[in-house]
Amino acid sequence: MNRIDKIFNEIKEEAKNCEIKYNEVLYGNTYESIFRMGFNVVENNNVSKDLFNFYIKDSDLFIKRLQEYVYYASKIYNIELDDYNIKKLLILLWANITNEEMLNIDDFVQKYIDFINNNDLNGLCGNTEISGLGKINFKFDKQSYKQETPYCFNSYFSDIINGHEEIYHLPRISYGLKDDKCYIYAIQNKEKNDDTLLYNELVKKKMNSLNSGVKKYRNVSPSALTSLILFLFILNSYNINDIEVVCNLPIRHQNRRLVNDFKLKRDYTIKSIDEIEKLKLIMENEDIRIKDNTILKFQNNFRRLVNHFAVVLSVSPNELNENLFLTINSMDSNNYFIKEIVNNIEMRKDYGKSL
Repeated sequence: MNRIDKIFNEIKEEAKNCEIKYNEVLYGNTYESIFRMGFNVVENNNVSKDLFNFYIKDSDLFIKRLQEYVYYASKIYNIELDDYNIKKLLILLWANITNEEMLNIDDFVQKYIDFINNNDLNGLCGNTEISGLGKINFKFDKQSYKQETPYCFNSYFSDIINGHEEIYHLPRISYGLKDDKCYIYAIQNKEKNDDTLLYNELVKKKMNSLNSGVKKYRNVSPSALTSLILFLFILNSYNINDIEVVCNLPIRHQNRRLVNDFKLKRDYTIKSIDEIEKLKLIMENEDIRIKDNTILKFQNNFRRLVNHFAVVLSVSPNELNENLFLTINSMDSNNYFIKEIVNNIEMRKDYGKSL
């Protein structure tokens, strides 16, 4: 049994109890942490009724791919390959698996190897001029191994006003490239904007013009839509027009539920049984609400695009595949703000400081 095989088997056994232990190093001190995640690797038909079931098609190939993934991940994330870091990399890898991919985790690992090695857009940066608001700056960049994908797209408005740079951050897009397809995993706010500032109010007013003449999916965040339009236009300029939107990461949702359950157990000694049951019901309902709302809001960003561009949006006939599929035929639009975004883009490669 080699090193990777040994560590994976350790994770596999701990996952049966939904508590995977690993070490974190902070300020030179080592602390034991727990990632709450439960799954069962199906062997000899030992299918679990309570946990997610992972299926390995070829054990030797699977371990070989895990070795490759750990090697490439250590390079892109600049991580020393000791047992602690290998375990963390593998734990967080499984957090990004979909229900369909659980049926063949060999191919899932290969997909993430491809994500790391397809770095064609990494370092691409530039800006586009926006009337009265300066520019939207952007950069394709690496991100933390704790995120859904190795690469991301960052963008923000900026302008110099009275000698001071004003900035309005747009949501970050987490993506991976495999062959000629882009997989989008998240559109998330990473930086907080001060909405009381005049410049930010003007930016929001400009972005709200995206709603002009739109009747369906008006509740989509204009900032998320602005970031997405710029991102997709750049992909289109590189002839990347097939998009798969990864809508549901069940392990991440499971982790939040297990953490909530742990908090209830921790508080059990200071609360009555009735209080515990009420809290549990509240947390379960809130977890369902957050999950459904998060998935729906994410999907609606892409459903909204049909109001602006010649795109085809579809779903898979396979009920286990919960993703959306987007094909871009044209990025031409009658919306004045969209024309501003896409008509003045300047691009270059820069591997220096992240945005």
